[in-house]
Amino acid sequence: MADNFLLFLLAISGAILASITGTIPGMHVNNLISILIPLFPILSRELGIEGLAVLIVSMAVAHTFVNTIPSTYLGAPDPSTGSILPAHRLLLMGRGHMAVVLTLAGSILSLILSLMILPMFMLVLPILSQIIEKNTSIVLSGILLFLIASERSYYRRIYAMFIVLLSGILGIYVLDLGFLDQDTALFPSFVGLFTAPTIIHSVLTSGKVPRQIIRVRTRRKELMRGSLAGTVAGIISGVIPGVSPSIAAGLIRKSRNEREYLVTIGGINTAEAMYAMVMLYLLGATRSGPAAALKSIFRDFSGDLFVVLIGTALVSGGLATILAMFLSRKFSSFVEKINYRLVAISVLFGLSSAIFLISGVRGILVEITALGIGILPIYFGCRRGSCMGFLLVPIAMRSLGLNELILPVFN
Repeated sequence: MADNFLLFLLAISGAILASITGTIPGMHVNNLISILIPLFPILSRELGIEGLAVLIVSMAVAHTFVNTIPSTYLGAPDPSTGSILPAHRLLLMGRGHMAVVLTLAGSILSLILSLMILPMFMLVLPILSQIIEKNTSIVLSGILLFLIASERSYYRRIYAMFIVLLSGILGIYVLDLGFLDQDTALFPSFVGLFTAPTIIHSVLTSGKVPRQIIRVRTRRKELMRGSLAGTVAGIISGVIPGVSPSIAAGLIRKSRNEREYLVTIGGINTAEAMYAMVMLYLLGATRSGPAAALKSIFRDFSGDLFVVLIGTALVSGGLATILAMFLSRKFSSFVEKINYRLVAISVLFGLSSAIFLISGVRGILVEITALGIGILPIYFGCRRGSCMGFLLVPIAMRSLGLNELILPVFN
């Protein structure tokens, strides 16, 4: 095991690096890990493989804290459009900092709760995993049906079903038929399905962001209920293959209290990051990009290393909370002064340029196609989680053994 002080410094370094990249709209920790993969041989030689593992986990955890900043301060539409997320609604009320702090509270509380229930979870996971593995198609089909059925009207259920089908077809082309390289396929797909629609909607409908007030109001019950719901949803996302945090959020009924809902959203990503690591340690299963990166550098995932990585998560989460609160204050001080549409267009151009550099013309085609699907939930008023048919439909097909029957239709 590497020197403890070096590992501590690497945990801090990873948190600082992720706090920088986490403020970039559309930047996911998987993309950050993908950029670092070519450097793994050099990093493992200079830092040791334990040091490299600490760096990866630190970045993965810290990113779940800081990425709430761009999602809150960028992409808010005009309130008259009616299609507005809770964080954006608070931003347009001058409470953007409060939205960030509530999300951060959910993340740090979920991190603590995840560790508290970890011993019990480790006892039941082998049995639970066997049940899920034997019934993957039933579980995923049930999740899809729930996402559709829980829409608030008949017409929205029809729209959601249509979006699941379209995104599923896109997923078949991109993931099963190899239209893009598998290592980079998710970046253009998710930018098109989720990030770009929000940015374009904000460009077309954005109003003036008011002066922001640095004040936070919440209640203990909201923090506890929200963080508990986020932890449960995050564990579901970390354990069941193909269930992303956005899908898990759809499984947890949205609270009428927006503050509690933001706490829940903050908890989901952090708990998912933690339990993806737990799944790797206990079962060797990869449920996230960082987990896949860890598996690529370790043949044996020892108990000592797992304890070190748990400590890394705590250090990274604590530091990321402090850094994110500082960054949020800075964003609050100038967000009403910037040209909102110019910034949004610049971000979209930057993301599209990155997609072109990584995946070429095919990546741009996937982004545009995904954008056409991802914009539909905004204007139909459906949950955006319906777009995760992109992952769920191909996985359900494989588990049902339908690939040989259905894939030739798309060739």
